[in-house]
Amino acid sequence: MKKYIILSFALIAFIFSLYTGCSSSSRSPRNSITIVGTADLQGIMERSKRDYEINGSKVELVGGGIDRITSIIKKAKEENPSGTFVLSSGDDLMRRYFHTFKGEAIFTLMNQSGYMIFSPGNHEFDKGPELFAYALKFANFDVLCSDLAVEGTVLEGTCAKYKIVEAQGAKIGFFSLMTEDLHMITSPGNVKLSAPNFKSAADMVKLLSGEDCDIIIAVTHVGLDRDKEIAKNVSGIDVIYGGHSHIYTKDIVRVNDTLIVNAGEQGSKVVKLLLPLDAGHHIVKNQAKYELIPVIDPVPSNPEVNATLTNFKNQLPPSVVLGKTTVEWDLTTDALRKSESNVADMINDLLRDKFDVDIVMNNGGAFRGKKVYPPGDITDNRLHEIDEFSNNVFIMDIEGKYL
Repeated sequence: MKKYIILSFALIAFIFSLYTGCSSSSRSPRNSITIVGTADLQGIMERSKRDYEINGSKVELVGGGIDRITSIIKKAKEENPSGTFVLSSGDDLMRRYFHTFKGEAIFTLMNQSGYMIFSPGNHEFDKGPELFAYALKFANFDVLCSDLAVEGTVLEGTCAKYKIVEAQGAKIGFFSLMTEDLHMITSPGNVKLSAPNFKSAADMVKLLSGEDCDIIIAVTHVGLDRDKEIAKNVSGIDVIYGGHSHIYTKDIVRVNDTLIVNAGEQGSKVVKLLLPLDAGHHIVKNQAKYELIPVIDPVPSNPEVNATLTNFKNQLPPSVVLGKTTVEWDLTTDALRKSESNVADMINDLLRDKFDVDIVMNNGGAFRGKKVYPPGDITDNRLHEIDEFSNNVFIMDIEGKYL
């Protein structure tokens, strides 16, 4: 118990130093660009229990919350008013705030929080491009679709190929990249990738260089390993701000002359990248500073965003109790991806019995939750959390020798 208290106190002290600007790396140089933001929020707007690592040990604390993410964003903007850019690399439209409000709640909250540039992820297409297009009506930030062929689709006119802005004397070009697995892992309809990642990245670098951009930033939803490959194979990208792999890079990843960060998932932390500029308005890359700011106390709640969140929360339909469980439901990543989950096993057994088949094959990624649910009531909200995608069942005959 003493260890837990000491670790928690150390973590809170660390967050206080980051949030109040006491750490040396949080002070923005006079001529600098600040990149701040998140990835893969997954529609989680409220606070919840999360695991945080401090001094090599895991501590469970109540973390996240769009109201506290907003406070960190606004603090960054105060430190560098004319040079801060707030990014999201996608997978934000998920879970009950999306299913109930069809994008209005999540994007309204992101508007209030100060997001400026959004690169879609694959989960934005889970309910089809039509619903994604509807959701974008509520987005007041710039939406990029550099490598998506949207002409002639419902998304035409809802997003831009690139964004060029001027700040601190620098001309900065932003573009986006989507995972090449898009057509296999979601429901994009007739929206397709216009080219493979390497070609799209090279084309965008050429285009933005032709526009005399001093700095080129890629906002990607391809995963950290792919980000590294892109940086290795395509020159001219100054910064890759990525998502999709659910990884928080512990430090800046440097590949050739490209700086890479990935912004994790579910808003547990906020990424902050400080980029000093030289006299020619280019990034002094060996002086770049990087911070991961955990979204926990004492980071305060932003009252305006909290009021908006509460308003949407009060409109959510009440939970319906469908049954009870006397055992824990293990939906952790380790159980689903590396060993056995009693819930996944139960669902697969139910499918096998219902459809009278010999074998059920299910993708571990189809199950969600990322936690252990305690014994107790089984509600419709819980079932929606663990079965986010409402996948279809396909039945086929196959000879055993092929298995």
